[in-house]
Amino acid sequence: MSILKYIVLALLLSTLTFSGDDFSNILSVRVDNIRDYGGDIVILLFNQPDGFCKKESKAYKFIEVTTKIDSLTAEFKDIPFGTYAIWAFHDEDSNDKMKKNFIGIPKEGIAISNNAKGFMGPPSFEDASFKFNSYCPQKEITLKYIGK
Repeated sequence: MSILKYIVLALLLSTLTFSGDDFSNILSVRVDNIRDYGGDIVILLFNQPDGFCKKESKAYKFIEVTTKIDSLTAEFKDIPFGTYAIWAFHDEDSNDKMKKNFIGIPKEGIAISNNAKGFMGPPSFEDASFKFNSYCPQKEITLKYIGK
């Protein structure tokens, strides 16, 4: 076999081995400070500001996980690298909505990526956003129970 054939064969094998995305882009989210077993933890992943911390239906993807005391880890699979923000809440009454009091303060545990805080309202997408890439495959968020 000529040297040219070896080079072509090597290039062909390398493209077969590395073509496409053999590894799914998995964003792992660890949720800490879960205070009890009641209900589920709803983790919402946003790729744009529209609806962030306001409308669950505007999330890019979401995961609902049965609670575990203290902490749990969930994975979003096949996520393109980019900018995202996470909003999670402890849906203690399993109604698929975050319960709020009469002035809009959450009555169930809530967590925001980057521990972003809002002033007189929810934090902005920009304050909560992070770059998801191969160097940042995991985010940790902590539930806070404020208005109960």
